[in-house]
This record gives sequence, C-alpha cells and structure tokens, in this order.
Amino acid sequence: MLRRKVLVTAALPYANAELHIGHARSTYIPADIYVRYRRLKGDEAYYVCGTDEHGTPISVMAEKLKVKPLEITEKIYERDLADFKKLNISFDNFSRTTRPLHYETTQWFFKELYSKGLIYEREVELPYCEKCARYLPDRYVYGTCPYCGFEDARGDECDVCGRALSIGELVNPRCVVCKSPAINKTSKHWFLKLSSFQDWLTEWVTNTDGLLPVTGKNYLINQYLQPGLEDVCISRDLDWGVPIPLPDAEGKVCYVWFDAPIGYVDSTKELFQKLGDQDGWREYWLRDNTELIHFIGKGILYHHTLFWPAVLKGVGYRLPTVIAAFSYGNLEGKKMSKSRGWYLSLKDFLDIFEADALRYYWIAASPLTEDADFVFDDFSKKYNNELADTLGNFIHRVLVFCAKYYNSTIPGVGEEKELEKIEKIIEETMIKVENSIEGFEFREGLLSIIGLARFGNKLFNDNEPWHNIKNNPSKAADTISVCLKLVHAIAVLINPYLPHTSLKILDMLNLNSENLKWSDIMKRFPENHKIGSATPLFHKLEESQISRLKNTVYSRLQSKNDSTSQQVDIKDIANLGLKIGLIVKAELVEDEKDFFRLEIKISDRDIICTKERLTSSLKPKDLEGLKVILNPNSFRKAENMWSILKVKCKEGYKPVKLDRDISVGAVVS
Repeated sequence: MLRRKVLVTAALPYANAELHIGHARSTYIPADIYVRYRRLKGDEAYYVCGTDEHGTPISVMAEKLKVKPLEITEKIYERDLADFKKLNISFDNFSRTTRPLHYETTQWFFKELYSKGLIYEREVELPYCEKCARYLPDRYVYGTCPYCGFEDARGDECDVCGRALSIGELVNPRCVVCKSPAINKTSKHWFLKLSSFQDWLTEWVTNTDGLLPVTGKNYLINQYLQPGLEDVCISRDLDWGVPIPLPDAEGKVCYVWFDAPIGYVDSTKELFQKLGDQDGWREYWLRDNTELIHFIGKGILYHHTLFWPAVLKGVGYRLPTVIAAFSYGNLEGKKMSKSRGWYLSLKDFLDIFEADALRYYWIAASPLTEDADFVFDDFSKKYNNELADTLGNFIHRVLVFCAKYYNSTIPGVGEEKELEKIEKIIEETMIKVENSIEGFEFREGLLSIIGLARFGNKLFNDNEPWHNIKNNPSKAADTISVCLKLVHAIAVLINPYLPHTSLKILDMLNLNSENLKWSDIMKRFPENHKIGSATPLFHKLEESQISRLKNTVYSRLQSKNDSTSQQVDIKDIANLGLKIGLIVKAELVEDEKDFFRLEIKISDRDIICTKERLTSSLKPKDLEGLKVILNPNSFRKAENMWSILKVKCKEGYKPVKLDRDISVGAVVS
C-alpha cells in the first residue's frame, strides 16, 4: 500500500490565558486522534502547533500588569506544554511566534506579497488617544457597536452581536487604558488585496471536494463571498509584534492574524531542522503530492478558509487539503468565558482525572459538527456506565478468568469457525472506525469500539465460562480465547482515541506497544502466549471527585463576581430609558436555528422589526402577545437590518435590539 504523507496542524492557542476544556474539544483532541491513526496505518504523519503570542490583548494585559508581554507569553507557553502533555497530545513540534525563525518567515511572506502588488499602502483615519499620545488598535479601544448598540464593544469585535469590526467603525471610541475619548487621526497602513482573490476563492471554497463541511461552505458563501470580499488591513500601530519589513514603517507591526497562521510554516521548519532535514518542510508546503490538514474551531473559519488561503496562493505555496472546523464545547449549558470566570481549565480537570476521561467524553458526547455541553453529572454517568462498566469490566473479567483458570496462558481454540466469526465482527468494526476517522467524524468510530466491548460482555455472559470450565472445558476455552481476541482488537482500535488506556490494555496482554500497527488488529496471539497481571482500567467515579470539579468552577465564578460587583443607583437604571414592548408577530427565520423575526409594538404608533436568537423551547405563536424589555438607545444600522430581515418597515423607524442579558424566560407577562 502506498505510504501517504500528511502534515496536521492545530490552531495556535493564544498565549494570554490558560487553556480550558472547550479548546481541547474543538481542535486538539480531534487532530490528535487523526494523526495517531495515520501513524498506525504506516503513513508519514506529523503534527505541529505552537503558541500565538502577538496582538493587542497580550499587549494590553502586559500594560495593566506593568510587565513585558514576553513575560506573560513565556509562562503561558510552559503551561500549555504541560497541559498538552497531560492530555496526551502527540505534537511533533510545538513552537512559538516570538522565535526569530517566525519573524524571518513572516517578513518573507510580507515582502513576497508586497513585491507582487498584493499588499498596498493607504492613509486611514484611526482612533487616537491624545492623553496617551498613541493610536488605538483593536483591544486598545472600546466604544459603541454600530450594528447592535452595545456600548462596550471592542475595537475588533462586538461581544454581543459577534460582528467583526473594522478600523474606525466604533461609535464614541474611548481609550481602554485611560478611558479618555478618542479622536480620529490619519495614519499610514498596509492592506492585503483580499478582494482580488474573490473569484478564485469562490471557486475553491464551492467546488473543492472534502475541503469543508457543507455548513461551513454555506456560511462562507452567505456571509463573505456573496456580499463581496473586502481588503484587510494587515498592519497595526504597536510595538509588540513582527515589524513591517519596509523602510517607512517604523512603529508598525503585522496584524496578529497575518502572522499567526504563518506559525504553521515555521513550526514545520523547526520540526525538520530537529530531524536533520533542512529542506524537508518544503514537501508539505510547496508540493501537492502531500496532504495538509488544518484542525480549527469554527470561530476562526474565515481566517483559515479565505484570508490564509489567499496569502498562501499569493506567495505560491500549496493550499490545505482539508480544513476540519469543529464546534464549541460549553459548560453546563453556557458558553465558557474566562472574563466572566465561567470555565473549566484543562489543568483543573487533569489534576483530578486522567486525560482519557476527557478525550472519551468530548468525542462520545455529540458529533463534532454540533456544539457540545460538558455537564458534570452526565460526565459521571458516561464514565461509569461506558468506560468503567462496559469497557473496563469486560476486559478485566476476561483477563482475571484467564489468569485464574489457565495460569495466564491463552488457551487454544478448538472451534476455528468461532474465531473466524469473531474476526469477521472485528473487521467490520475496524472498517467503521477507519471510515469514521478518515471522514473526520470520529464519534461513530469510538461508539462502535464501545459496541464491540458491549458485544464481548454479552458473549462472555451468554457462554457462562464459569460453568463450562468444569462441564464443558473446550467451550470455556473457546470463549476465553475469542474474548481475549476481542480485548486485543479493542486495545489497538482505541489507541488513537484513548492512547493511555490502549497502552494499559496492551501491557496487561503482555504485548509490545512500541511498534504498534493498525494491521495488528487482525493479528492472532502466538501459541501459548502468557498475559500479564490484570488491574482495573477505570475505577467508578466518586461523588467527591465531581464535587471537587464543580467547586473549582463555582468558586472561580463567585470570586469573579465578588471582584466586579458594585452598587447600582436606581437613577442609573431609569436613565437607561428601558421600555416595554409587545411582540405582535413572530416567525422562524428559515435555515437559521433559534432565530426569530419579531415585530414589536412599543406604542400605538411605533412598531419596530428585529431579528433575534432566542434559545428557548417557545414557538412563534407562544411569543406573540408576550411583553419584553427593550433598550431603545441601542440601534443597529438600518440598511444592514433590512437586508438581513427582508422586512419592509415604515420609513423613519429604526430597529431596536432586545437586551441580550434578558432571556425569553424573563419576559414581562
């Protein structure tokens, strides 16, 4: 069989805070499963990543803490390395975007694009703080979102409506450091001609088979390609980042989303330098006879499927073969947020449980194309029922029986047909796992392995070897022999998913795991093979362990709330100008889950139209007649609203947003 060559990359974790379990679910665990599988298949498979260490969030944090940005990123880099090691993530190289090689590679990309006319300069008006005497890029500025009216939107993105914001779009911009109002001031910047890639990107995204999930394609087409791509400013007024390599660009650095993906390239270079092959990286970035697979969270789909491919195309590099974009991992029904203190860090989890517990739960919980929810009690049930009772119990009872009645020596099979029947079932499971992993689905493969263990438990129970050991010894021997064959197959099949568990099973079987191959799944035991000692794979979780995990999260949340809580005067609430609106008409938005078009009556003469996401079991007819609290000071851009809603409203009326902090459950009856 032809040996395939593949380079797997995982999105670079941003080095401003510790990793939480949601990051593992969307990116690092799926990528690790895939690359481990490819290695077992005998392919030349490499897995690279690194920390993303530039950008304004880190710069702002360093300024507040009165330290250098590098001091923050060095600590985060070491913490990430430790977390990934405990999670059994098998990186071949884990780099940093603050290394000299990254600066060199990034500046080469910039100069190459600039020389081809794909980067141009232009004067732009930017927020400027006169008190701090500097321009205010991205997170250095906050103000009112022009789309939803949220008054504390960041310079690059609004937390409420989720819109990416361009330079200068904020209304009433203010400096995040001194809180002073910002003025507009002209500054020279450099732009990538993304618009010049419009036709090519449309063709590439639309017609490249296997590149993206269908939902990802639809999102890119509807949100970016159909409206038309805009050129992107790729420079910032900052001293933290990769300097723009032009003589007239003093005080300017590359935008973090320009330099971060280039980290994949220099991490590959570092890998092959360690392997003693200085030019080996070229095979994966300059030639199409290899595979390049990006694993990312769905929130950075635009950057990896439009912006980054345009950069690669512009410099003459190869394009990704697959972009595996997966959904978020939430916590107890709510999106994890470090700023609000609502998250479960990888360290929190791995200080209490083994990595395979999280690897199993995140993959088994739901398809990766859907958001998943880490629920403490559900985690406990799945662990106890599926890992401890089904998988662990089957393996332990078979090994203990073999040790007790056969002196740890695997008995021979009297009925060859019985073994062949089991091997056929194993082969069918193996094909399911292969199709699942190669199709970037993962979950079905893992569940089929648990199904194989469930089948083994039933086989053991139905054949009652504890009775047959005296009444029908040959049948008992056949039962234990085929059950041990199932145990061995499970050990290899589960290796990409639960590597630590796989190695423990192989050790108990007294088999060498160093040169493990996928083909070993169908291999038979040597004659008179002796197994090792049997120990429980999984111990039932105790309530104290789950309570400890819960307390870690809720104590952090309480601490965050205590530090940010403050007294609010009733006059301040009155000044908000909140109004009660009556929903007179509601209808679902086609092809958009949980989105409603609402007509809301504020007074006899004012009816406004809006589109809202309401994660509720209420149906349109249930919403009609309900009263909701509105913030009439928060307006969206009318032209954008009408184009989205396709609803004609009376001239002069402006749409009002529903307050995002008030759910449908808090409507006024």
